[in-house]
Amino acid sequence: MTRWLARALEKMANPELVPKLPKWPKLQAEADSGTHGHFGTASEGDLDERAALAEAEGGVSALYSLAFAKLQMTPPPGLSVERWLLSVDDAGRFLDSHGALAERLGWSADALFAPAGLIRSLRGAAVVSLSRTGAHLSDGRVIQRAP
Repeated sequence: MTRWLARALEKMANPELVPKLPKWPKLQAEADSGTHGHFGTASEGDLDERAALAEAEGGVSALYSLAFAKLQMTPPPGLSVERWLLSVDDAGRFLDSHGALAERLGWSADALFAPAGLIRSLRGAAVVSLSRTGAHLSDGRVIQRAP
């Protein structure tokens, strides 16, 4: 388990560690459409702060830090909470082990973090080898780099 997932699970298991978020009043359009609150949104300042922490404390490249922060703070549409947390863990493990190499090989943040990108394709598998064109995974899959 990576330190990213360990921190998330620790906070989930210990309610005192989970920050209390203010309740936002619903706009009339939200009440009519059935949207419940503002879960999954993060201000630009919050994203910038999380990105800076990823760079300073986690050694994440500036090229990837904002995309990683966004993944940590906002669940991508269509992902269950379980898959979202797995994606955050996959991203942390990948950046710890292959982040610097990915940058040298020219992998963009989109190629890693987009819905069809490498991070979302990992699904718990580790990257065994990385090249300019793709990645070989621990479960035998080969993921081609998205254009």
